[in-house]
Amino acid sequence: VPIYLSPIEFEAEEDLKSLPGIKENIKSQIHDIDHYITIFSPIAKILNIDDVWALPTSMLSIFLALSMGGLGSLIFVTIEYLNCNPKECAGTDIGMYFFRPILGSLMALVMYIVVKSGQISFFGEDVTELSPFLLSFLGVASGLASESLYEKLSESIEAKVKSNGV
Repeated sequence: VPIYLSPIEFEAEEDLKSLPGIKENIKSQIHDIDHYITIFSPIAKILNIDDVWALPTSMLSIFLALSMGGLGSLIFVTIEYLNCNPKECAGTDIGMYFFRPILGSLMALVMYIVVKSGQISFFGEDVTELSPFLLSFLGVASGLASESLYEKLSESIEAKVKSNGV
């Protein structure tokens, strides 16, 4: 004898069939969250907060810009070190390898502020919501070119001040 289900019963039966997939999806999400907690818990302890991702989006964006600026400068320093002739680099100050990533982070923060203020626009990007990928690229590029970026910004600010008669 065939069993006839009402539309509501049929829909419930279909939902029950999809439960194993939903259960696996939930397990996967919990697994991902466990990894995020493992990776970001040291940062949360340093910042004395419960969860890093509970920070406001603007704070996460600033943290991303600072991190990517430091990464860009680390890439620059690594390339400089690998391309360095031992005889020529014997007099290189070791401080450069320490302070260059700090400079890269700071320049990335400056560029973040310039972009957020609307002074520079990329592809019509809304300054209220920058893509994390664009922000990462901007940070790495700022870190890689932090010295030349500093020089160009200094020249630009100096020219602006002189043109305003200050």
